[in-house]
Amino acid sequence: MFKITMIGMAFPRPYFEGKTFGFFQNFVLPRGETTQFEFVVRNGEIAVTYDLPEVYAEAVHWCWRYANVALEPWASAASLVIGGGVDIFIDYFIDPSGRRHPLWVVDERLSKNIDAFSQTDEGWVELATFLSDCSDARRVADDALMGIRRPDYMPIAGGRIVDRIKHIVTPDAPRGDAGWAPMRDSLFVSRQFLEVLSAASVDPRHGNPKATDDGTYLDLSVRVWQLVNRYLHFERLGRHPLDRGVFQEL
Repeated sequence: MFKITMIGMAFPRPYFEGKTFGFFQNFVLPRGETTQFEFVVRNGEIAVTYDLPEVYAEAVHWCWRYANVALEPWASAASLVIGGGVDIFIDYFIDPSGRRHPLWVVDERLSKNIDAFSQTDEGWVELATFLSDCSDARRVADDALMGIRRPDYMPIAGGRIVDRIKHIVTPDAPRGDAGWAPMRDSLFVSRQFLEVLSAASVDPRHGNPKATDDGTYLDLSVRVWQLVNRYLHFERLGRHPLDRGVFQEL
């Protein structure tokens, strides 16, 4: 076991000024182990301390996910009490030796699947402008990003994105397979690819969430990023079908 401390902030800051409190909470990790989180909130700064099994040592940069999920009940309770949204951000972690490490949350396994816009400063500005102008694309992106912020939400995000893009591409399509075929043809995506995302979302979308292991979470995340990228290409082409001579089938 090794001890990790994560430091972040709770917003809105003015509400938490002058407040100090702490509590303990048990939390089940992705592989089934149980650990205890200690939370201390002081003037809006959050310190989360907990022990992790050695098997998580190489993935410590990603342990902020567990802290964020464990903090959700506290954030929900605070939001209900104050009648407004409470947001939590984890900024860095302190390793067992006492050194601080900024949490640069970058996953090339996902980012390499986005090529509809260049990954340069100019490309980010172009994408931000596009999302600002296109509400459909912004909602698709919001679902994908919620799956990153809340790992337990990724299966739901995948299913929502599949349905949302289908309604965008074929808003007046009939029910059944006849309604899905134009979407698959326009984005050059196979039925099997979409079914993986849709099937994973069924239980959690109907109030019966299941534990998602690291491998499944990564597979769903990559599929979501690939589908979002295809949709962005579709939008950039004026909502015309993708060229099958350029794109490979997903």
